[in-house]
Amino acid sequence: FSANGISRVEVTKVPTPDMPASSLGGTVNLIPRSAFEASRPLFKYRVYVSAHSDEPNIFKKTAGPRDEKSYKGLPSAEFSYTLPVSKNFGLTLNASSSNQYSGMKHELSSTWRFVDVAPTAAAPNSATLEKPYFQSMSYGPQSRTIWRNGGGVQLDWRPAKNHVITAGLNYNVSANLQDALLQVPTVGSTNSSAVTGGQFLTFGPTFTAGATGRASDNQQKYTYDQSNALGVLNLTHRYDGRLWQIDSGLSGSLSKSWWRDLSRGHFFNVRTS
Repeated sequence: FSANGISRVEVTKVPTPDMPASSLGGTVNLIPRSAFEASRPLFKYRVYVSAHSDEPNIFKKTAGPRDEKSYKGLPSAEFSYTLPVSKNFGLTLNASSSNQYSGMKHELSSTWRFVDVAPTAAAPNSATLEKPYFQSMSYGPQSRTIWRNGGGVQLDWRPAKNHVITAGLNYNVSANLQDALLQVPTVGSTNSSAVTGGQFLTFGPTFTAGATGRASDNQQKYTYDQSNALGVLNLTHRYDGRLWQIDSGLSGSLSKSWWRDLSRGHFFNVRTS
């Protein structure tokens, strides 16, 4: 569903006697827009630009998310139109284009180690609990842009008192382009002695020098290039009587996802060590 096609959201925290017993934790009910909610034509629209704090300049192209430069401040727009043609018939239209750049996420985790032995003449530079050494880190900047576009049309007809028949069609497409780089440098394994283990040559509060043959640096580059499409068709009937309330309906949906790499000029995954 596009949020632009929703009239209101009903939240029930505790089930009531008229609700199914399978909803013990409560329910969230999304109510689509209806032409009978307005007495005259109603048009609403919104235009805006989204920006990320990592790329605050919306008027300048910068690197990414792939090997080209692009704008990081992306425009978006949405509208809804409600048209009550008559007392018993009406239609609603809605469309939206929501685009967002999620910025560079410099995710960083580090591992500090110590050797629980007293320093000796052979290993005077042992790492202790009070003086650990910096063994490894994980650095993963990411750059992602998401485009979402969707629209829908709904027809409402009241053939008789207390009866409403609704037919609706919604179609949404989205594209997700993300570059992710995972870099993991490490000075080596953890052994009980700096001389026999060789996990470091020397270290200090701000650096660690790995021993020969022990240090490594692993890099992994992902490029997610995914697109999705979803179409939903609904036909519902609602009866609001004095003693009975009946909700019935039919629905069908068709969805498809694409993952692309070489056809877009890039690999999906590249590893170096």
